Amino acid sequence: MKTLILYATKHGATRKIAKLIAQEIPDSVVKDVEESDPHLPSYDCVILGSSLMAGQIRKPLKNYIAKHQSELLTKKLGLFLSGLAEEEEEKYFTHNFPPEILQAAATKHILGGIYDPQQCNALEKVVMRIVTKSNSYISTVKSDKIAAFVHELNQ
Repeated sequence: MKTLILYATKHGATRKIAKLIAQEIPDSVVKDVEESDPHLPSYDCVILGSSLMAGQIRKPLKNYIAKHQSELLTKKLGLFLSGLAEEEEEKYFTHNFPPEILQAAATKHILGGIYDPQQCNALEKVVMRIVTKSNSYISTVKSDKIAAFVHELNQ
C-alpha cells in the first residue's frame, strides 16, 4: 500500500513526527504541503498532519483538505496533530477537520509536540513560558504513540 504522509509545520515538530511515522510504514512518501501538491491517485493511503497553534491547524493544510476533500475521501485516511496540549484531542479534531474527513479517518491522534525555544520568536517564547512554565526544550513525542497510530491505520 503506497502511503503519502502530508504535513504542515511551523517550527519542524510535525515534520519530525511525519518522518517517524514514515519509518514505520514501508513504501511511504513524506511531503510538506507548503512545498508540494502531490498527485493523490498515486497513493492508496493518505496521512494528514499539522501542528496546532492556538488550537488551529496550519492554514495550508486546511486549504489542501478543502481543495481535495472528495479525492481524499476515496483513500484510507489517518490524521495526526502535533502539540503539547493532548487533553482535548477530540475538540481539536472536531474544530479543525470537516466531519466527512473525520468520519472517514481510520485513526486520528495527537502524537505529541515539541517546544524548542531556539525555533521560536520572542512572543512565542513568552506564550510558551506561560503555558508550559518552562524556558527549556520539551518533547512529548513518543515512539509508542506513533506505533499505536500506525497499528490502528493498518487494521
